[in-house]
Amino acid sequence: MKTLQEKFSEALGQAQATESRGYCEFKVFYEVGRCYELGLGVLQNEEQAKRWYKALFNGGGWQALLEEAQRESSDAQFIVGRICTKGQGEVAQDYAKALFWYRNSADQGDACAQN
Repeated sequence: MKTLQEKFSEALGQAQATESRGYCEFKVFYEVGRCYELGLGVLQNEEQAKRWYKALFNGGGWQALLEEAQRESSDAQFIVGRICTKGQGEVAQDYAKALFWYRNSADQGDACAQN
């Protein structure tokens, strides 16, 4: 079983590879930002967290994320819920929208959204 550090290193490698090609992999960018924000598998670093969250929004990832959520991807719906809860990037904090997306994700069986 991979350690948290190994999972982080793998995600960071994927994020850097897609970013270098000018492509935004919204889920990977978000998760790398979250790892830096919370210190999951890496030293906590708010500047790096902001950098990856910003890359998500600047690379067209937000629009792709919304489209994926609207196509009923429970992962995308959960991430949109988190972003609406915190108010990140170009998205203002909106608990009603967050709840909407969390409920959609939970209805599809996402365990994190159900809690």
